[in-house]
Amino acid sequence: MELSGIGIGVDKMELTPCLMHCTILCETFLIDINYVFYTIPGYKLVCRIRQTGSRGGVAMYIRDDLNYIIHDDNSVNIDGKFESIFVKAHSKTVNCIFGEIYRVPNTSEIVSISYYETILYKLQHIQKDIVLETNQNFDYLNIKIKHMFLS
Repeated sequence: MELSGIGIGVDKMELTPCLMHCTILCETFLIDINYVFYTIPGYKLVCRIRQTGSRGGVAMYIRDDLNYIIHDDNSVNIDGKFESIFVKAHSKTVNCIFGEIYRVPNTSEIVSISYYETILYKLQHIQKDIVLETNQNFDYLNIKIKHMFLS
């Protein structure tokens, strides 16, 4: 499981859970019967569980004092290839969208970039701060799309 924590408007990052507005995860391996066991006091778990297979998945822990709605219309999800989750969160001090984008290893780089571009296109007109965390699993030494950038 990979983890990223985000505190908005924090002058210095400390390892204190109360500073984190959102903690973002990819490769969660969560399934319908086990995700209920992964609670963190003070946070709500929002997850997109992979519908096929037993690996992958994206999730985030949203601090209890934030109101949020899941933004499925910004997501692209193709099981076993590309996964994402977005929430719009707000409180007195926070008004933003948190998102996680995950490209499954050994899938087409060109297709993945296309999905990523689709998400960015959907987000470009939103008048809020947008916090994206991503794990694209690109092997830059062996990437097969060099021709896209050379032309």
